[in-house]
Amino acid sequence: AEVGQDVDELEALVAELLIYARFEREAPELEQEEQRLAPWLMQTVDTAKNGFSQIDISCRIEPVAKDLTAKIAPRYMARAVSNLITNAGRYAKSQIIVSLEKNDSTYMIHVDDDGPGIAEADRKRIFEPFVRLDASRDRDTGGSGLGLAIVQRIVTMHCGTVWTEPSQLLGGARFTIRTPLDGTALPSLPN
Repeated sequence: AEVGQDVDELEALVAELLIYARFEREAPELEQEEQRLAPWLMQTVDTAKNGFSQIDISCRIEPVAKDLTAKIAPRYMARAVSNLITNAGRYAKSQIIVSLEKNDSTYMIHVDDDGPGIAEADRKRIFEPFVRLDASRDRDTGGSGLGLAIVQRIVTMHCGTVWTEPSQLLGGARFTIRTPLDGTALPSLPN
């Protein structure tokens, strides 16, 4: 069984490497479409949940974001959100909350966990490829160190930003994707 697990991990690593290499070489043409964000996000969270039986993963839609539509490449953005959920799932003790809110002409997707959080010194670094943090955040939980780099690529392709800060909601880490609703660059996105 251990050999099978090693092979699975190797296959997952190769898949991540290929995706990352493709983004490095050429940003794929994003086929953006108008998408109702609330049902899309709930479906994305439902799919991502399947990998985690011990952790309560819930989705909250702010009332003002209930009927929000945005121009996104749904498959890529779903990948970004599910990578954030997978990352949170490695560190959460028991709970992850994914939420959607509207902020002026942008939407924000937050992924909060109740894990140990991320030291301020590491908050920029973790989006670099192959960076894995010290043992306090990164217990022996696998992962290629590419998941967050892929998130950053996808969000940048959507003219957005992604960052992490302490979670006021659950006490661990909060990752936030902030992207313009119309899929075009904003004059300035504070980060």
